[in-house]
Amino acid sequence: MFLQNAKAGKNEFWRYIVSFFTILAGWQIFGTIPLLAVILIKDPYRLISGVDPLDFAAIGIDINTGLVLILLSFFFGMLGLFISIRFIHQKPIKAVISGRDRVNWNRIFTGAGIWLILLILALIIDYTAHPGKYSFNFTPAAFFPLVIICIIFIPIQTSFEELMFRGYYMQGISLLSKNAWIPLLITSLVFGLLHSFNPEVQEFGFLLTMPQYILFGLLFGVITLLDNGMELALGVHAVNNLFAALFVSHPSAALNTPAMFILTKPDPVFDLWIFLIIVPVFIFIVSSIYKWKDWQRIIFNTF
Repeated sequence: MFLQNAKAGKNEFWRYIVSFFTILAGWQIFGTIPLLAVILIKDPYRLISGVDPLDFAAIGIDINTGLVLILLSFFFGMLGLFISIRFIHQKPIKAVISGRDRVNWNRIFTGAGIWLILLILALIIDYTAHPGKYSFNFTPAAFFPLVIICIIFIPIQTSFEELMFRGYYMQGISLLSKNAWIPLLITSLVFGLLHSFNPEVQEFGFLLTMPQYILFGLLFGVITLLDNGMELALGVHAVNNLFAALFVSHPSAALNTPAMFILTKPDPVFDLWIFLIIVPVFIFIVSSIYKWKDWQRIIFNTF
């Protein structure tokens, strides 16, 4: 069982405290140095002026360069997480990824492919019904560099989040709870709340945006538990963010990019309904492919 891998390595409580600060230092301190350095060079007073420091256009930084500077923090966060797992806890990285003998790359691409098809179908239906919501924004000079940036950095960002929440912390909490549903709920809630700093939350309100983030966390956690590994979650999370960055963005999006289409009238309520429709479809498809059984035993029984 995936959560049983938590017992690998060394798991004294102090190691989780040291690891927390190691990850935080990589993610939020070392990872933000390049961004802060560029802002200070471009506009030394912006950080204390009270205006948005991430308004890259205002300080002469193009949107793709700004995206790289933001996503770099996740690279350093991943380094902190790797150091924590491999050297502080002295366990193999594979232990927090999969309950199988090795990481199943086919599952990563299967999850990504199925989720991508569902996203494309949802986009086609919505575009057909509400073409006025979308503005075609394809600019080759900005889009093709964006593709390269996203392919390199977004899988790092999403893998860092999955390894931290669905791997490291969900397993760690299970050592105390002795069941699956408590770590599932805690990590999903924290995952959602961490996104409360995203600009779309400020734009559309906490109550409209948070449910989708928390439900995303639940989706990733549930499929990790039922599939005995994070591979499906890694694929879904990566392709979801790639799709948002490359094909449909809007000015208030966390990944505000020169995407192919720009939403002129974002509708978080509609997005939530779409999510609630495609999630059961996705779970039905992958559960049929991988023959998931004993859902209740896996999530609600103690071990």
